[in-house]
Amino acid sequence: MKKRISTLVLASLLFSIVLAWGDNTKNSDKKSPKPATSSAAAATAATSNFSGWVSDEQCGARVDAKCNKLCYSKGVKLVFVSSDKKVLAVTNQDSLKNFVGQQVTIQGSLQNGALMITSVKPIK
Repeated sequence: MKKRISTLVLASLLFSIVLAWGDNTKNSDKKSPKPATSSAAAATAATSNFSGWVSDEQCGARVDAKCNKLCYSKGVKLVFVSSDKKVLAVTNQDSLKNFVGQQVTIQGSLQNGALMITSVKPIK
C-alpha cells in the first residue's frame, strides 16, 4: 500500500513538473522586454561622447594618417579607435570620411557593438 501511494505521489509530481515546463516554454516564445542588467548596457543606448582616432579596419589601433587614407581609398571600412585603443566598427561611414587618421571627439551611441555617430569634431 505504501509503495502504491509513493508511486502515485511521484507520478503526480512528475506530471505537474511536465505541465509547468510546457507552460513555461510556451511563454518563452512571447517577446518581453528585458531589463538592463548593467550600467554599460544602459549606456549603450544613450548618446555619449567618445575621444579617439579615426582609423581603418586593416590598420586597426595602429593609427597612421597616410596609411589610413590609402586603405580607405581602396575601400577598407573606417573604424573608431578609443583612447584606450579599443577598435569600434562604425555604422555610418560617411560621417568619418573627412577625418581619416585624425584625433576626434565623437558624439554617438553604441548599437549592437557598432558606433552610430551623430557628430564629429577634430581635436586640435
